[in-house]
Amino acid sequence: VLRRIAGLLRRGGGEGSAAAAAIDGWYGVDWEAIKGGLREAAAEEGLALEIISSADLYQPQEMIEEYRRPFVTDDPSFGRVNGHGLIADILDAAKVATLRDRLSKAARRARDSAVVVVGPGAAAAELQDLYDLRFYADFTMQPLLWQMWGGGLTTFGRDRPAADYSWKKYYYCDFYLLLRNKQRAFARMDYYLDAVDPGDLKLVTAAGYNAIVDELVRRPIKQVKIAQPGPWGAYRFKQIYDEIPGLDNMAWNELAGIELSVLVDAGPATFNMPCQNIMQRPVQMVGEYVNSRYPNLLPLQVWLDDGYFEKPVPYERASMPIHNHPDTEYVRRNFNEPLGRYETYYIVEAYEDAGTM
Repeated sequence: VLRRIAGLLRRGGGEGSAAAAAIDGWYGVDWEAIKGGLREAAAEEGLALEIISSADLYQPQEMIEEYRRPFVTDDPSFGRVNGHGLIADILDAAKVATLRDRLSKAARRARDSAVVVVGPGAAAAELQDLYDLRFYADFTMQPLLWQMWGGGLTTFGRDRPAADYSWKKYYYCDFYLLLRNKQRAFARMDYYLDAVDPGDLKLVTAAGYNAIVDELVRRPIKQVKIAQPGPWGAYRFKQIYDEIPGLDNMAWNELAGIELSVLVDAGPATFNMPCQNIMQRPVQMVGEYVNSRYPNLLPLQVWLDDGYFEKPVPYERASMPIHNHPDTEYVRRNFNEPLGRYETYYIVEAYEDAGTM
């Protein structure tokens, strides 16, 4: 894939000039692996390649932290959704202007050279008109969270992981900046890049990618399930799937939801895509009514909760909890969230002394 990208750059830009390209993308992508692999591919193509990190375009970290502060809040469990923010809010205007000048000059260089801006925000609206090629490198939600919990996630304005990055910064602020940037980038991209596994990249044209999404929203899809440990039981799944190592505790088993991923067999390659992408076709996915009331939202999750214990425990320990969740008015008022949480429970299996509390 990287050799293919280098070949596209080798063709040059308009009127025989050097090509300028952007590889934008989501958090979690191994940008260093892409940069290193692209340099090797460019050398094989005889292409003089200049790579610029999008991290160099951002305001200092203390200013980014100040921007996030209203959305992180002092509440121990909740933040406040960044309802209208854009990546442009935390870009450094002077640095963007300097890059625009560099890209303009790069266009006058020889065809056997190219400049590529790599990282989240690379194809920001302030720069889009100067690129000959625009790529979007995508990443799925769950591996991103593994990086975040382990202190290994590289965030805005950084080329290295931010060990002190907290989950509320992502869920209430950065996620929305990334999502709005992605929506804009998808409208202008030339190629879509599945970058979940840096050793197995997948590339498709924008037209091919849009054909995939158009097909996905016309038919049933099966998502990649996830399993999470929890405070009660979770030993029934261990019995059922005893041959799979590592499933010692699986209390929450998500079967459907917007944060899961979808494996798409596209013939020559299988793409691992965030389910969020199908909301590029919101009316086809959820209908006019839901889309008008809750724009960009897929308001459904399906979980299988496991409350089984192998050995007897006190009733208050064994009882499955029925949660009291806030309604829409409350979460809008306090957290700027678009929708409350409403749950319906179905009993799939019940055991001796089973109950709810």
